[in-house]
Amino acid sequence: MFKLSQPEKDQVITICDHLKNLKYAKALPNAFTEHGAIMAASVLNTAMNDVYEMTPGDLVIGDIEYRFEPEKDPVKLVFSVTITNVSNRNIKYQSNVNIPQMSGFIDHADIKCMILKPGEICIFRGYGFLKRFDEKEFHIIPANQYFTIIATVSPPYPKTDDKYKITKSINVIREE
Repeated sequence: MFKLSQPEKDQVITICDHLKNLKYAKALPNAFTEHGAIMAASVLNTAMNDVYEMTPGDLVIGDIEYRFEPEKDPVKLVFSVTITNVSNRNIKYQSNVNIPQMSGFIDHADIKCMILKPGEICIFRGYGFLKRFDEKEFHIIPANQYFTIIATVSPPYPKTDDKYKITKSINVIREE
């Protein structure tokens, strides 16, 4: 990168119509050599395109936070899961949260595919309704019912080998 001289600046303004406002600039502009421009484009392109599938140790599941919203009918279990990229690479992964006691009639978060940059954090949010289907009627799940929130992070499909998955779970109870 180098600074243009005043005659070079005038020539660029004459040749390139889209830079006509540059003639009012007080400072001389910086410019890249052709080789420097190619190198800069190469670095930017590499940074944007180097995405790796998750391997063990790339990502960490942090806190699983939750709260009940008992004022809703039915009662709602709201959760959030923190996922952190602890590697020095852009990592592609999928995440899923499952609450086995709420299987069937729930509206919790589905699988999400994402890319995290090094050091970046993702907070994955969702919720479930505390209802259970019994024959043809819905029944509110009673107080003092235990639930398990299971967060799973794995490489994107079709690679679903369990050795690459990381899982964290917490048990929660709905108290009255």
